[in-house]
Amino acid sequence: MSDTTVVGWKNNESSREVVEWAALRRPWTTLHIVHVVDRSVSTVETFAADSPAARARVELMEVAESVRSERPSLTVRTELLDGDLVDALTALSGPDTLVAVGAGHGRFTGRSRSWSTGARLSGSASGPAAVVPTGTPAGTGIVVGIDDRSGAALRFAAAEARATGQWLRAVRAWEQPLATGDGITPDVELLHERSRGCTATASPTR
Repeated sequence: MSDTTVVGWKNNESSREVVEWAALRRPWTTLHIVHVVDRSVSTVETFAADSPAARARVELMEVAESVRSERPSLTVRTELLDGDLVDALTALSGPDTLVAVGAGHGRFTGRSRSWSTGARLSGSASGPAAVVPTGTPAGTGIVVGIDDRSGAALRFAAAEARATGQWLRAVRAWEQPLATGDGITPDVELLHERSRGCTATASPTR
């Protein structure tokens, strides 16, 4: 079970909801709120009185004090870093650390595809990662994506659901292969078999 929750922070409603979700999730452990500024911000600007980085420090202090006042049992830390958000959160991730971002935290465009911050984080973190949709308070359920190599993720999600008294939904999804075209004959039996094996299931834990 994770002892620390690291939240990627931006001063927006999505980030505030993730902080609230994390504070409710484990009110007796550690919440680490991280704001990452772009590398294009110069060192001089970082320490200027009215720079974006200076404002970010004030925002971090304010949100930390707000959480401490509402959850005095929670240890709250803040950190201002420069670089790429996903790289920073990945570096802080680990078996005993849950990293979390909002579902609308931003997108990264590489090659010809656009990846959300949550998707990148889920693929790079060395421990559990959570993507919290807007309007999703703690205690409303846990969804985990599974495949043939997701035993650790499923075990973590099940332990999390048990500890917090939430329902757990395990989802296995697959992309239907191209079934039409010249010289292609779809294997109907295979398609039906895959469809049966990849439906979402819900398991109440209470």
